[in-house]
Amino acid sequence: MKQLKFILFFLLLAGLHKSQAQETKSLSMTQVDQITYQQYLKGDWDNLIETAEKAKKEGIEFYFLDVRLGIAYYHKKRYRKAIKYLEKAYEKDPKNAVVAEYLYYAYIFGGRYMDAVRMSNDMYLSVKEKIGIPKNKFIDEIGMDFKTEFPEDYRIDLYEGGLDQNVITDNKYLGFNLGNYYGKGNLLWISVGFLSRDYTEYAYDNGLQTIENKNVTQNQYFLAHYSQLSPGLNLGLSFNWLRISYEGVSFRRLGRNGRIIAVPATNTINEFVGFAGLRKDVGDFKIGLTASLSNIQDNLQVQPGLELYFYPLSNTDLYLFSTYNYKMEYIDDIRFDDDVIKAGVGFRLGKVYFEPSYTFGDIYNYVESDGLVVYNDAEKISDRFELMSYGFFFKGRLKLYAKYQNYTKTNYFSLNGEQSEINYNNQTITTGILWKF
Repeated sequence: MKQLKFILFFLLLAGLHKSQAQETKSLSMTQVDQITYQQYLKGDWDNLIETAEKAKKEGIEFYFLDVRLGIAYYHKKRYRKAIKYLEKAYEKDPKNAVVAEYLYYAYIFGGRYMDAVRMSNDMYLSVKEKIGIPKNKFIDEIGMDFKTEFPEDYRIDLYEGGLDQNVITDNKYLGFNLGNYYGKGNLLWISVGFLSRDYTEYAYDNGLQTIENKNVTQNQYFLAHYSQLSPGLNLGLSFNWLRISYEGVSFRRLGRNGRIIAVPATNTINEFVGFAGLRKDVGDFKIGLTASLSNIQDNLQVQPGLELYFYPLSNTDLYLFSTYNYKMEYIDDIRFDDDVIKAGVGFRLGKVYFEPSYTFGDIYNYVESDGLVVYNDAEKISDRFELMSYGFFFKGRLKLYAKYQNYTKTNYFSLNGEQSEINYNNQTITTGILWKF
């Protein structure tokens, strides 16, 4: 008898749940179609989103619902949210020029430019002509950048005992960049850079002072290829060759805290960096896995990393980002590990974007920016603040950018035959220009 009562009670609850579910599903597909169509004509995007999302939760799905919902999110500037529904509609009808145009620009304004490139190559010619997408060119982007440093005075004044110290007096970098988009979502990027670093060596030996000026030049040849494996999934591969020449007598530090040795005049060495990165856009997130392999200062570095971007507004007006790199360096068969974490925020004010960030950890024999930027001098960087700003002008064809860095740097020197060090503040400014044809 008790079992029978339990079964009846269970059936009653199930019946109540079913009746509540039926009451919740208050609109039919026809009603949803009519209501969202009127909301679409009026441009009532907020109510359209509410109606469409409620209908989708009830299992109502049809082509024009995806179209209207995607366009509604687009007009609310929630581009990454719009992509989800416009992609479904475009897959069903790629000849619809309205859907194609909205999806194409949702990719661009949502920060998924490689998706826009892939889509433009897959489009029907008639649709491409209606939207006005330009044809691929031999060179799509060309630019240059310039970097200079402003270190504080960290020279050691000593007139008794023995001292050997190298002090950087000038450090400048000039780079030239070319980019070409081709095929279905491919980008070939070439960068050639020239770095010149001037040193002054101060040597004291019981009152006898010797000063020698030295120069290090570095020619950098960087080649990167980015390809889209599937919508939202991008693979990046790069190779960087650095050819470094020392003019005059120079001193280099062996290992992390090793001794300083003299490098002969007219010495030239080669350093190489290989990089691979896999990045995936998922809704309002972008997740990346990266890895690099290098032989900086004749040592082996292996550097796996993680990236995470979050776009809370479903557009690029505001985003949060963080990167984590775990560097393993092998010096004389001994492994040294470093954790480097960078965290920041990006936001737009008018036509200009700003990206303040902070880097935690020691930057030494370190690689970033997909292998393009290599920290390979004998001084360690820590506590780095960075402010990046950039803007697009002339209908997005011209990009101007500037980057300011402020960080602590460690200079290593020999004092009375013992290894010593001093921390000093260093600032850098990088400016650049990029033109899209």
